[in-house]
Amino acid sequence: MSTPKQIEANCMDSTKSSGPCKAEQFRTFGEIFPGLCFEVVTDPRKPETLQQHACSGTRFWTSSEIERGERIYVPATIDYSLNQVVRFPCPSVEFESPAKLIGSMTDCFCNFGGTPKEDSDLLAAWAVSTWFVDCFRAAPVLHVTGSVVRMHLIMRLLDCMCRRPILLGRLDLSALSTLPKGLGATLLVHDGKLSKNVAHALNASRNRNISVPIGRNLIHAYGAKVLFSNPTSVSESDLRIHLASPAGVLPDLSDDAERTMAAEFQGKLLRYRMVNFNAVRDSNFEFGEVDPAMQDDARSLLTPLIDCGDLRASILSSLLSRSKEVAGARLTDLDCLVVEAALCFCHDPSKDAFFVQELADVVNAILLGRHEERTTTSKAVGQALRGLGLAAERVTKGYRIDLTNSNREKIHRLAGEHDVPSIKDGIQRCDHCHRRDDPVSELRTGI
Repeated sequence: MSTPKQIEANCMDSTKSSGPCKAEQFRTFGEIFPGLCFEVVTDPRKPETLQQHACSGTRFWTSSEIERGERIYVPATIDYSLNQVVRFPCPSVEFESPAKLIGSMTDCFCNFGGTPKEDSDLLAAWAVSTWFVDCFRAAPVLHVTGSVVRMHLIMRLLDCMCRRPILLGRLDLSALSTLPKGLGATLLVHDGKLSKNVAHALNASRNRNISVPIGRNLIHAYGAKVLFSNPTSVSESDLRIHLASPAGVLPDLSDDAERTMAAEFQGKLLRYRMVNFNAVRDSNFEFGEVDPAMQDDARSLLTPLIDCGDLRASILSSLLSRSKEVAGARLTDLDCLVVEAALCFCHDPSKDAFFVQELADVVNAILLGRHEERTTTSKAVGQALRGLGLAAERVTKGYRIDLTNSNREKIHRLAGEHDVPSIKDGIQRCDHCHRRDDPVSELRTGI
């Protein structure tokens, strides 16, 4: 097995080789290999020039080219205008400890952004998570609501700390289409009125495995995002912070202070990524107490917090609090209500079928019992049933759902997926309740 010194020797600038080069040139923004990783950085002497910064074990070096196997890796080409707005890090530098590094980030949000400790912790953890988006199946998205003035300041602070950030005042599909594959940029979007097409593209690109086409091309927008959002458009499960209007004059963040802050944090966070990438990627932490709708956010926020027990506890506490909001909202969600009402008919031994109108009546009774002023219609309930995959048959009296074994099993499965209250108490109300806990039955029925 090659030693770190041998690996470094093999990765030196290929122009120093006197013989003909048979290796294929490959343009990249960074690669992760066993025993070797490298990342595109700016040349401190020529900020417009990109180089490769490499790590092997405890050794770190910078080169214009890195050779491995039959390939020579060089920095990917990037449009000049895009190069002017993407902040690439400088070569990595040492940091004292993860807790002190991330603690200093929290302090910046408290001191310059005026955010309370809980929000500052969340912002710092979110900024760290952007350096590990390629470890997760879904990139973190943070919604910022409230004061525009404070939002601008928070965006500037995040621009100093996030991986490959791009500050954008406006965003459209043509701008998204210019992002090159593999960039993994963090988009900091000031635009509070995104078009539906752009919003859909951003939402789809959150998932690493989903392609977003535009014409004959694909949008390569996978990466973390901060969106300035209308509070009414943010769901309970979305990661968010609200910025209250400043009571006085906000602290001044000069351009020089911003450049100094960026230079310090970018180099240290790049080292943090290189040192901890494998541990974060291979982590199998489970956050079972967090609502399923928030699991991806929990994983991206908590996993990169290496040796930061207090901060992890603070973030987890915040996520659990928001999980309760999500669970509360589910109590009045139409799909959940329809499943809960259908489950009532499953547990009525006198019923072998029910009509959509009967189901709507039960849904409205549940809403009334939960002190909700709104009601629903049989048409809305029927549409919800079709969306849930429960087909109603038209008969002379209306639309009917037969309680066959297949439909009963499907309703119980949906009840588990939607976490309806009557399925969580563990009480066996029918044979299908028992069968859901039977591994053989679950394997057979797909529940």
